[in-house]
Amino acid sequence: MTKAIWSFLPIGMINKYEIWYANVRFEDSYEIKERPVLIINDLAYFVTAYKMTGTYREGDKEVPVKYWQEAGLSKPTYIRISKPLRLEKTDLTRKIGVLDERDRLRLELRISRY
Repeated sequence: MTKAIWSFLPIGMINKYEIWYANVRFEDSYEIKERPVLIINDLAYFVTAYKMTGTYREGDKEVPVKYWQEAGLSKPTYIRISKPLRLEKTDLTRKIGVLDERDRLRLELRISRY
């Protein structure tokens, strides 16, 4: 019984601009894919995050990560700001890195214009 109670407690603070792998459900199905996400808010049991993708889509609101290697990413990546995600902390699988300060500034500027 103690184990069940502890499993509902927050797993700790996750910081804004951290990049994590998370189990994310596809928008049009129940299929789940592990993909990188950018944390934008920690809400105790949940986090708000932006999906990150290696594929640029015309018309989507996407911000390129110029310093993707410094952030721990394995390939050029875009932050999709048009559809923030609400994820349970248990969806997060492992931390990748942190968004570079220069990319943070460009992201915040882009969001302010969105």
